[in-house]
Amino acid sequence: MSGIIGNPKRPKRREQVDFIGVIEKLLSRKIDILLAHQGPAGMHNNDKGDALLNDCLMKTGSTLFVFGHCHWQNFHQKLGSNKLLNVDNRVLVLLPK
Repeated sequence: MSGIIGNPKRPKRREQVDFIGVIEKLLSRKIDILLAHQGPAGMHNNDKGDALLNDCLMKTGSTLFVFGHCHWQNFHQKLGSNKLLNVDNRVLVLLPK
């Protein structure tokens, strides 16, 4: 999903309610991976993001949420049964087990 939360008069921005609505619709399909520009708030004080995305993820079950936009010190975190992967300013190579 492209874009971030912000003034919809600016490019690639959506109001928060619209952004969350699209995320909820995607997650309701029980997808395995969600790739978005903006991500949820992290588990540590300096891990910026949107806390409403945390609520959406907690309601929907498990997915791998890959995002950037804000840099986190720990790029991999868990939120319930969801895996959060912050790829801001990073190159990650995912390999099968």
